[in-house]
Amino acid sequence: MQKKAQDSHNPEFEIDIATGKINFNPEIEIKSSTCLGCWSCCGMRVAVDRKTGKIVRVSGNPYHPNSTGYFLPYNTSILDSFQMVTMYKDMGNRYRTTVCARGNAAPEIVDDPRRILTPLKRAGKRGEGLWKPITWEQLIEETVNGGRLFEELGEDRFIEGLRHIRDLNSSLDPENPEFGTRANLFIAIGGRHDGRTPFFKSWVKKSFGSVNWYGHGGTCGLNMRIAYRAFLDTWDSGPQMTPDFRNSEFIIYFGSGASHAGNPMQFMGRELATGRSERNHSAVFVSPFMPAGVSASSDKTTWLPIRPGSDGALAMAIIRWIIEHKKYNRKYLRLTTKKAARKAGIPSWSNATYLVITEEGRKDSGRFLKADAPGLGSENEYVVLHPEKGIPVNYNEIDNARLFYSGIVTLEDGSSVYVKTSLQILKEESLSHSMEEYSRACGISLEKIVGLAEEFTVHGVRAATEVHGGVMQSNGYYSAMAILTLNALIGNINYRGGLVISGQYQTVARGPAYDLVNFPGGVTPRGANIARGFPYEKTTEYRRKKEKGKNPYPAKLPWYSNTSPEQLVAGVFEAIKTGYPYKPKIIFNWMANPLYTTAGLAKKDIIKVLKDPGIIPLIISCDVAMGETTKYADYIIPDTTFFESWGVMGVWAGVPHRLSAVRIPVVEPRTKREDGIVMGMEQYLIDISRVLDLPGFGKSGIKDKRGKIWQIQKGEDYFLKAIANVAYDGIPVPDIHEDDLNVARYLKRIYNSSREALSREEWKKVLYVLARGGRFEDKDRENKGEFKNMLWEGHIAIYSEQIASSKDSITGKYRKGTASWLKPAFADGTFIDEKFKKEEWPFIIISYKSRFRSVSNLANVRALQELKKTNFIQINPEDAEKFDISSGDRVRIITPEGRMEATAKLLEGVMPGTIAIAFGYGHTEWGSRDYTIGKKLVRGDRDIGRGININPVALRDNSLKGIHLLSDPVCGGISRNYIPAKIEKIGI
Repeated sequence: MQKKAQDSHNPEFEIDIATGKINFNPEIEIKSSTCLGCWSCCGMRVAVDRKTGKIVRVSGNPYHPNSTGYFLPYNTSILDSFQMVTMYKDMGNRYRTTVCARGNAAPEIVDDPRRILTPLKRAGKRGEGLWKPITWEQLIEETVNGGRLFEELGEDRFIEGLRHIRDLNSSLDPENPEFGTRANLFIAIGGRHDGRTPFFKSWVKKSFGSVNWYGHGGTCGLNMRIAYRAFLDTWDSGPQMTPDFRNSEFIIYFGSGASHAGNPMQFMGRELATGRSERNHSAVFVSPFMPAGVSASSDKTTWLPIRPGSDGALAMAIIRWIIEHKKYNRKYLRLTTKKAARKAGIPSWSNATYLVITEEGRKDSGRFLKADAPGLGSENEYVVLHPEKGIPVNYNEIDNARLFYSGIVTLEDGSSVYVKTSLQILKEESLSHSMEEYSRACGISLEKIVGLAEEFTVHGVRAATEVHGGVMQSNGYYSAMAILTLNALIGNINYRGGLVISGQYQTVARGPAYDLVNFPGGVTPRGANIARGFPYEKTTEYRRKKEKGKNPYPAKLPWYSNTSPEQLVAGVFEAIKTGYPYKPKIIFNWMANPLYTTAGLAKKDIIKVLKDPGIIPLIISCDVAMGETTKYADYIIPDTTFFESWGVMGVWAGVPHRLSAVRIPVVEPRTKREDGIVMGMEQYLIDISRVLDLPGFGKSGIKDKRGKIWQIQKGEDYFLKAIANVAYDGIPVPDIHEDDLNVARYLKRIYNSSREALSREEWKKVLYVLARGGRFEDKDRENKGEFKNMLWEGHIAIYSEQIASSKDSITGKYRKGTASWLKPAFADGTFIDEKFKKEEWPFIIISYKSRFRSVSNLANVRALQELKKTNFIQINPEDAEKFDISSGDRVRIITPEGRMEATAKLLEGVMPGTIAIAFGYGHTEWGSRDYTIGKKLVRGDRDIGRGININPVALRDNSLKGIHLLSDPVCGGISRNYIPAKIEKIGI
């Protein structure tokens, strides 16, 4: 039998290697769930001590593709799944499954001594760290009904509660009717890829009725996300694509590191390592900082240093080389329609051949020429050029069209218009800089650029590019678009080894079991959001200027018509400070920490307004710990950790399988009251709904497929219905077998405690899903011939009419429709390196994700602190020599916005002229400082605050009068990887 190692925990089970018989440890229970140690959402099995209720070990889920390269067939029994990860018949070597260091260390967060476990109300000024415990009932009463809530502190001000703000009829500002109703004065911040966010978002928008819900995207990868929407020409909720890591032959990673900062991290790292050792796979990592995944012992992974903010220059150079040397996929790019693509046996096509009106001065300049104008069809059809005849034709009439054209087309009324094909516009844009200019801009030799272009184009469709947060500079959208366009030029979309999509089962949807989208009485929120994710040309401000005969540009602050408003969280704080376009009345912050994570935000001016109840009357925060943002709340709601909460989620696009993972409370929530109610975000919103009689949550409920109303009285009532949708999507999963229940006995307790949440028939299938930690498409369905099984069947945009037809709200200029190389600049167009010249500011600071500390909810984990207690100011030895700096010296970095001190570390893996600083350190809260609850002192841990967080000294955009964080002008993505700086030695 396999025995436990000396000094280890008692094993969860023992197996007889000869017979395969398993004996489970009766003292330990093993539960399937999903990890949130980062945001990759890997499957995990959690071993819990039955007596103490504490987690003793975390391992991977063998059904989940993130956790193992050979995940089990979905119909594998639970008993067999345990057998197959052991050495019985040597199966463990194939089916072994893992959770990374974060996931293994994460259980510490459950019993962190600094956790918030009871509702709190401030007992001093905002930010002083003085709190008093209150009951749940008082929390609900005061936040709903308002009043003179802090009269005992000398603040004799009536504060409007949620009841007063939830007004769906009165105008927020009658003079600016586009701002919508007073309900929009409620601002909700929080949520990301965690499985709980759909609940939160749905409540804010469709139950309370506010347009102002915000996630984290603007501070993370917004530039990339909007580039994908333009690239796929889908502006509602376009998917993110990634390389087919398992089947690719060559990948260029731009600012992204497999097994370091990539999502999903485990999956990417495993496939990179496997491909390097077992397949003919190679990769180049383009970054100012050498990421994990680059192996010094292998020539199959190469680090290509690049100057910060110049990824677009390298990508455009490769685009120019591909076009000039005719290395593009002519067969793919010439396709005109979906019908033509199907005839060619290809799932997608592009708009490379579509004619674009480029004649300046016309109202339709920048838009596609539609077939009605030259009398060739309708206004919904496009015009292309016949490949042999050279005449304009309706794109439905031919399968293949001319790729390059610049000239005149005669319209039906006899007039003419100047047009170009999309690919012609891209070609000319790539030719606007010489190869030498691109080389100087990115700091990469012409020889290496050409070599990279040649390598990228010799693999056919089995090459791809990867990009994420590395392009978070003020030129990031166009850089990301250039990186994505490389894939279109080689026509790798949907191919094995190319650029692919992932998918998930229906969850919070108009599902096969429950409609979690349209519930009775649901609200459609209306109005311009406070973060200005709205067309400036539709504002009253614009109209008034036009009526007065004035130039309507610039706006007071930038507006972003191409961005999902929910991504623009920084704009909330700009509005708080400036009152533009309006000020909020209530801020609700859940599981978010923008004051720590957002570059340029946490400065004295923002802190000052957050402290002032006269500016923001009510701040409510829901969190597990005292974060940098939660610190300024009036009320704090205790929240659950991911070991104590429900959730249902897909995974990042890198996993080319259809799947939905689920999360359950694997331990008793520490926020559970004596009456069994679990305090947290979900219960707070449900109780608010009951008091205010809001739709969808509480008594109002949601409908099943038969029209029956089901009440939502606790969080699991909602999530179990989402899991039912997963179970019934397409071909429903089987009913759970009694043998599975005998192994996963904890499922019976879930059933008994929430029996009324589902029908008996639904429970049989939901338990099947819960037992396996989700629903996972089998591995043999990954590919379909030379293509992937999951396909992007829309077109690819070489040229984005949406972007090209929108104006910059500051300059009033139309934007470029194709990929382009633009230097990082301020909102008024001034280049950053012209204002902060290299002679005075010789360095550019970038941040990168620490492998162990890049999310706040793990900052207080002692095991991870021990792996790396602090971060450093990392510079290249060449730069260090100029300033007489050695590793271990204390140095000061100075930016135009401030200064910080830390320890220097010399590293060959940093591009000269660059300072690299790991994100995840330098907390000023999150358990690093003391605070008081009543008479109890909650002592901080100084180790949590070690190191520096560069965001408070990041660059702002001072080209505008109002406070504005330096952002990409196309989409509003915050610039966090381009901070001019100087350095000086201050000691040893």
